[in-house]
Amino acid sequence: RHMKGMGEILKLFLRTLPSLLNVLLIAALFITVFAILGVQIFAGKFASCYDPIADVEVTQIQTRAECLPPNLWLNPPMGDFDNFQSAMMVLFEMIGLEGWPDLMFRGIGATAVGVAPQRDHSKWQALYFIPRV
Repeated sequence: RHMKGMGEILKLFLRTLPSLLNVLLIAALFITVFAILGVQIFAGKFASCYDPIADVEVTQIQTRAECLPPNLWLNPPMGDFDNFQSAMMVLFEMIGLEGWPDLMFRGIGATAVGVAPQRDHSKWQALYFIPRV
């Protein structure tokens, strides 16, 4: 009895598979376009100086040249847009609404390559993140 119901579910799934693949293809295209755009806008702009001993961001140090050992110039653990692969991963995580506000605020603070993000540097950059949500 139970196998008959499972067979019906399998048949229904196979019938809807072409429509599901169309939706997945459109979603993948949408993510790819935003990943390319994110790399163009934010590549190298999310990093800042971290103290590995205290495991905190050193906010007093604003440039990569000022970030001397034992401190490290690193991207935040939430992700970055330095390359296509990391941008795709960040956007895939944003689909699940996981941590997107932190990424958006980091993007708003993004200034230049080799310069730490500054709070509310460019609020217009939020326009990149809002359509993704």
